[in-house]
Amino acid sequence: MVSSDKRAADVNLKIEIRMEKLRAELREAEIVVITGVVGPSGPSGGRMTRGSDGSIAEVTFPALGSARAPREDTAEWQMTISLAYWRPAGGEVRESKLTLRKAVSRAELNAAFKRVRPYDLLQAKVRLVEHWIIDDDPPRTGNPQGLLVEISPDRPYDPELERLARKLREPVILRDDRFGQFVLNRRINWFEGKTKWGRTPVNLALSGSRADEFAAALATAHALWDAQEAWHQKIVVHAVERLLPEKNDYGLEDGEAPLTAADFVARMRLTDITIYEGGEFEFWFNDTDLFGDHSISVSGDLQNGPKYSNVEG
Repeated sequence: MVSSDKRAADVNLKIEIRMEKLRAELREAEIVVITGVVGPSGPSGGRMTRGSDGSIAEVTFPALGSARAPREDTAEWQMTISLAYWRPAGGEVRESKLTLRKAVSRAELNAAFKRVRPYDLLQAKVRLVEHWIIDDDPPRTGNPQGLLVEISPDRPYDPELERLARKLREPVILRDDRFGQFVLNRRINWFEGKTKWGRTPVNLALSGSRADEFAAALATAHALWDAQEAWHQKIVVHAVERLLPEKNDYGLEDGEAPLTAADFVARMRLTDITIYEGGEFEFWFNDTDLFGDHSISVSGDLQNGPKYSNVEG
């Protein structure tokens, strides 16, 4: 039997091979001028690690637009900008997302956070791969990709893209008789609503931005709420079994007595429930200083129940 760690390593290796193929294609691609609408998330970045041959070995520690790093940070970063709509010079508008990447310093990344804003129009020179091969057997192609060369300092004029930018700002609202209204958060592509788990007010998020994805996640939410008491018991018991020993063995303050299961549960405050495709879920609790005021997450799926309980930073 192949272990889960081995499967994960194999998946990561396939992803890295795929990404290295893409980087090679981008380096050889012709430079074109494109104009596009910056996606709702704006620019993002990750710290890069290079291998001995100079190739990118890893991109870690995602940095969103609000992130800041020490001034002495001399690491190399990868900036990523997604365009929701775009067109090559003289061409038709494409509605498939274009992802642009560029190796930058932290100072350049911070400058991009200030200059490139969600829903703005942007014109740039890029090395463009509009149809890149994800897999050869069976053949599958991915969304367009670009190696960013230069962003124009001037805001482009494009009435059609301006119209699409306005459309992208319009709220998307879906409703359910049991849970009420959900609003699409375009930055993270899920629908957000507020409801109650028992008597506890919670934020309920349903992963996915399309109506069919919403419906699938909603079905999972209904299944959880239909058997709410049983699921609550399973989730709390899993957290106690996995995390109470950690608390009593390593997390007690000076003079603090070991906690009972009842003590532990009493300090877990449910705040958020997130539902993903395939019946997967995450329950998030405020730990009220059980582990230094961190969060506790319990995740699993409808078929197998809770599988992981973690203390999150």
